[in-house]
Amino acid sequence: MRRDLLGAATAGLTMMASGTLVWSGAAAAEEVPLTPRQVFFRDPDRTVPRLSPDGRNLAWLEPHDGALNLVMAAVEDVSHPRRLTHVTGRSLSTYFNWAFTNKHLVFFRDEAGDENYRPFSVAIDTGEVLPLLPAGGRSFLQQRARRTPNEMLFGHNARDHSFFDLIRIDVTTGEARPLFQNPGFAKLYTMADFSVRFGSRFRRDGSAEVMLWESDGQWGNFLDIPPEDALTTRLDAISDDGRFAFVIDSRGRDTAALIETDIATRETRVLAEDPEADIVSGVYDPGSGRPFAAYSVAARQRWHLIDPAWAFDLDHIKAAEGEGDVAFSTISGEWSKVVLSYSRSDASTEFRIYDRRKQAFTPLFKARTDLDGLALRPMRQRGAPVTYVAFSDEGHGFVRQENRLAFNAVAEMFLAQHLGGRAEPVGKAFAGSTIEFQAGRELVMGAG
Repeated sequence: MRRDLLGAATAGLTMMASGTLVWSGAAAAEEVPLTPRQVFFRDPDRTVPRLSPDGRNLAWLEPHDGALNLVMAAVEDVSHPRRLTHVTGRSLSTYFNWAFTNKHLVFFRDEAGDENYRPFSVAIDTGEVLPLLPAGGRSFLQQRARRTPNEMLFGHNARDHSFFDLIRIDVTTGEARPLFQNPGFAKLYTMADFSVRFGSRFRRDGSAEVMLWESDGQWGNFLDIPPEDALTTRLDAISDDGRFAFVIDSRGRDTAALIETDIATRETRVLAEDPEADIVSGVYDPGSGRPFAAYSVAARQRWHLIDPAWAFDLDHIKAAEGEGDVAFSTISGEWSKVVLSYSRSDASTEFRIYDRRKQAFTPLFKARTDLDGLALRPMRQRGAPVTYVAFSDEGHGFVRQENRLAFNAVAEMFLAQHLGGRAEPVGKAFAGSTIEFQAGRELVMGAG
């Protein structure tokens, strides 16, 4: 299937992955006080909570001295956090993670916006901060391993800015050992023992390939991805036992599915699929590295159960979504606790802990407390004019010419109405298309 990745978010006009168009009018049906821009664009009060592997402590970012800093608290008492970093001027990267020591956190920071992120570890008992790599070059966390709790694997491009080599570092001492020199892959995939298993890269013709590092020390082909699928097919994860690869795969399909591939035999099995939208990612068990669920996004997020052992929990977690969407932030090593974020269009993101043993939720905190009480409501609920259009036979882009023409006719009328200028009448632009007006047809001049 030819994939036109359409960016149609223009001044209130949005094309959803399911072929859905949302058009909001400029005039509101009621006057509300103007909310200061500071409310929306300042740093959040608290964000990116991450659970320690043993499930006892929680770390997150919150602003101090004009920058986002790392803090932590016991899970049972998040109202009394302890500050771990003291940076000023420029915030830490929003990505950080726990070491399996349960006593160290690894965070990243760049200088003056150069995006050369440098890793540091901080000991939660003493607050001692240890640089893990010298300045110069960009780095990221490649892998953690339960069997070597003091060590982490990092990607670092100091040798060649085009590619990331792998370096094994003891986060308690800073001792670093080069592990693997990248021969030219955009991404390397490693196992729980830090061994390299796969490498992926794009070809000059726009296609892509995933190569397997064989036992004889040679690279062999594992996935061959044609240009039309290169942006929607990728290796998502590897099981901890090294037997299976989990691939988001759109090849020969209308929508991408999560596929399990036996690395030795190349036998495949579909784990999750959605006829209306691509599977975005799997959610993986931290012990086995196998997916227990996956999600897609059509008009809204959709969850797909893979492991029946999670059936009750996933239903319970989804039931708590309300009008929002849920994301898994972190899962404790023994599966007992899960940190979840619930995002909504009319309220602040909220974070909660779900205890699988007790089958109960514990509220943690909101990302922005000053959004409470503001008139954040869906447009139609507050009386704003909205046009909602769907194309039921399209996926994440337009394939049928008739649908493309209908979409652009509506878009042209929108721009003419709100920005001024001329527009061609709709006329017969909808002929042969599957356009469906689910709301606001009367707002499109000439739509009938």
